[in-house]
Amino acid sequence: MKAYLLKTIGDFPRTHSIKDLVELTEDNCLMRLSEEKWYVIDILEDAYTGARYFLRTYGEREYVEAKNFVEGVFKCIGISIT
Repeated sequence: MKAYLLKTIGDFPRTHSIKDLVELTEDNCLMRLSEEKWYVIDILEDAYTGARYFLRTYGEREYVEAKNFVEGVFKCIGISIT
């Protein structure tokens, strides 16, 4: 997402918030995806922070949902993952 912002608008503020980064893109596809999958964004942000400070495990359902979300983000910004 940060690389996409750098390419499209040239800059972005220092943040680790996926929600903030999606809003900055002003991309309808990303905004729609983030509204539909808001809970996945929460999981990803918790995992990012938790990886530094907490011991937390995630199940297969969280993994699958997060993977699908990331694939959706790639599709929205035109990155092929095949």
